[in-house]
Amino acid sequence: MDDQPFSEKKGMLLKADVLYDAITSIDQFESFRLLCPSPEGALFNQDLVKSWLPQTKGYVFIMGYYEGIDERLFDALPIQKVSLGDMVLSSGELPSLVISDAIIRLIPGVMGNEACIADDSFESHLLEYPQYTRPKEFQSWSVPDLLTSGHHKHIQEWRTLKKLEQTCFKRPDLFAKACLTEDEKKIFKTLMKEFVS
Repeated sequence: MDDQPFSEKKGMLLKADVLYDAITSIDQFESFRLLCPSPEGALFNQDLVKSWLPQTKGYVFIMGYYEGIDERLFDALPIQKVSLGDMVLSSGELPSLVISDAIIRLIPGVMGNEACIADDSFESHLLEYPQYTRPKEFQSWSVPDLLTSGHHKHIQEWRTLKKLEQTCFKRPDLFAKACLTEDEKKIFKTLMKEFVS
């Protein structure tokens, strides 16, 4: 399954011939998306996951170990490399699990409430608003009174304000991608006036 790299005796490489035989033995493997976690790949994000779903029968993960995989496997098969970011991990299992989870939760019927998906941070490019549960008092902090008022319109406005505030100040890079609705733009103007004054 693995062997030493040519010209260097450092670490081990997974062999191209063994992996090729394993992948091509999968029935109709050509209709599956072949993925390999790798720092060389496109940065993994929600938009990438969404682009895969409608056109993919299934997924095959090729996970590197040690020094990686013989490069000829990537010449022989249309394997898409995907990066979780600028970090080094011991093997490809954890990135593959992260990518799998992001895919699985978008499959219709997997999530109990489909509205949860539409409201997620990277769907709208806005972070979620803060959320609270019981007890109402925790040490010296209380749940905001508005959230227990029962006034749905004001609660919704508060949630929108907090989403905008969280994203603008904590993730300006994400905020720059957001397409705000007219209501969100009005609330954001109010937020900016309060911040400046």
